Amino acid sequence: MDAGAMLFFMIFMVPITAILVKSPLGEALARRIGGRQAETDQQLLAEVDSLRAEVDQLHCDLAEVNERLEFSERMLAERAAPDREPS
Repeated sequence: MDAGAMLFFMIFMVPITAILVKSPLGEALARRIGGRQAETDQQLLAEVDSLRAEVDQLHCDLAEVNERLEFSERMLAERAAPDREPS
């Protein structure tokens, strides 16, 4: 690229780019790019909260299953205990 073409490019393209960036079109583009990131962050936070709630529910379900297992083991032990005494 020769010096004349480079000078032409600098004289016309730099101000045009600056005008576009400051224009409503440039501002709308910046808001869209920035808003999409914020929206994605909000979606991730909502998904994390949902997963935490699901883990809490699974923890409660597991505790209930554990209680039922212990109850069943006690009932089986009580039922087997009288059978062993007469032997």
